[in-house]
Amino acid sequence: LAVTPPYFVAGFETHQLQLGKMSRPQRFFQHVGHHDERRAEIEAIPAATPCLRPPAGTIGGLHHTHRDTGAREMERGTQPRKTRADDQGGLHAERSEPRAMPILESLHVAAGVLWLGNFVVTGIWATRAFRSGDERLRRFAVREILFTDIIFTLIFGSAVITSGLALAARLGIDPWQTLWTRDALAIAIASGVLWLAVLVPIEIHMERRARAGESAALTRPFLAWSIVGWTVTLALFSIIYFMLAKPV
Repeated sequence: LAVTPPYFVAGFETHQLQLGKMSRPQRFFQHVGHHDERRAEIEAIPAATPCLRPPAGTIGGLHHTHRDTGAREMERGTQPRKTRADDQGGLHAERSEPRAMPILESLHVAAGVLWLGNFVVTGIWATRAFRSGDERLRRFAVREILFTDIIFTLIFGSAVITSGLALAARLGIDPWQTLWTRDALAIAIASGVLWLAVLVPIEIHMERRARAGESAALTRPFLAWSIVGWTVTLALFSIIYFMLAKPV
């Protein structure tokens, strides 16, 4: 609450006593003159008292910065604000990418997992089946090796290469001019050639021997199949390194 200075109260009482001794016209002119004097006195108070002087850059005790606050807020609401998310590589840039990219990347990774996983898991359970010495288990393993190889290697291997080439095209990468994509493709193609030229014929040969009941004759072809198969598997796992390290 505002506190009235004591000299205002004393001046007001003296003024009331003086008005009681004047006629009505004198009182009117006295009021006019009195207001002018009081206005001049009030305006002179800040100049004489530094603590009551309005600070520089203000009008009527209000800062210039507060006068147009409402207008500025309305104008600010109509203008887009730029944040770090708008910078290159920020969140907004990532959201503006085509939705096909995450789909292609997911397909590429999932196909790679199933492709390489089939090589590893098939090699492990086939080895255990042949070491068991059970002829029925060996014949079953030979049939399933050929079946899983055709399904997982052919379908998901093709999906890995196709989705990888599609990703390179969308990113503007020449797969034969970039070192890491070129080496990855070379390993994948060489592995595919070995699979078609060596592994699949061995699998067909073992499957025929198993049908004929010649389980004892499966040991040597299975050993050759295991050596070539694990070599191809290790070569394919090196592709993961090229995909992550991206050597140039």
